[in-house]
Amino acid sequence: MEVAKPATLRGAPPGAWELIPLQTSSPRRGLAGDARARIKEQDDLAPPIGRKVPQIPRPPRRRGQVQIGEKTPPKVCGRPVIDRYRKIGRKLGRVVGRVRGRVIWPVWHARGWYSEELQSVVSTPPGGNREVGRTTIFKGKKYSYEQITLRRPGGQEIKRECVRHPGAVVILPILETPGGGEPTILFVRNDRFALGQALVELPAGTREVGEAPEVTAGRELVEEAGYQAATLELLTRFYTTPGMTDELMWAYLARGLTLVGQQLEEDESLTVEPVTVSRAMGMIETGELKDAKSILVLLLARSRGML
Repeated sequence: MEVAKPATLRGAPPGAWELIPLQTSSPRRGLAGDARARIKEQDDLAPPIGRKVPQIPRPPRRRGQVQIGEKTPPKVCGRPVIDRYRKIGRKLGRVVGRVRGRVIWPVWHARGWYSEELQSVVSTPPGGNREVGRTTIFKGKKYSYEQITLRRPGGQEIKRECVRHPGAVVILPILETPGGGEPTILFVRNDRFALGQALVELPAGTREVGEAPEVTAGRELVEEAGYQAATLELLTRFYTTPGMTDELMWAYLARGLTLVGQQLEEDESLTVEPVTVSRAMGMIETGELKDAKSILVLLLARSRGML
């Protein structure tokens, strides 16, 4: 017969037990008195029922190794600790990547926060021309005329001219008809000196330095059409003529109009012309409406079910 006793092997961890054979004085009479005493002694020292007692001594721990069931010491730099910090690093990297892609870079692109060298790299498409110089030829009241020096992939330099523009807005004013009739769109007939003729178009205007686009839209609507809007809804924004200027235009839909009277500048000559929605769409088909920004905004609002 065998019984458990505390292990005395060298290197065995605390709490290990080993099996030893019991010696009996007489096989026919069972266990002798000294054997019964040893069994009672072992019962007193035996661990509680249900507790798992390791029977095989664990191998010596290597440096940085964490055994199963043990808490990781703070100073141990083992594999579980490395894996844990790798997971934390991956999560932190994903968060930083999202912030950089969705917040930092869009703001830098919008405000041009680059050095001259980096600006030329960022603004250059792969395989395209690279900007190496810029000279202001003429600076006007609202716009400036610049000459840009570009370096082609082969090394030769070319010069191009462009107009620098602070941006502009165009407004689609919807005047509701009492009784639920067909809505009316407020156009203006604008005398365009560059063309030598007057064009029918939507109210529009240039942004002032540091002015928000929605503020410009509300101001221009009052100045040109004589109406104040209760709400302004952004429809879209687009480049008007990217081949010669960097003008970016914001398009707004104006509702809840209140008549306040025109506030034209000294050099402006505008006449308000209310037109129904169906008539405005007919003007596009017949070619009577020739202003590109007005055509674009009308078709966009019609496709979205706003007219």
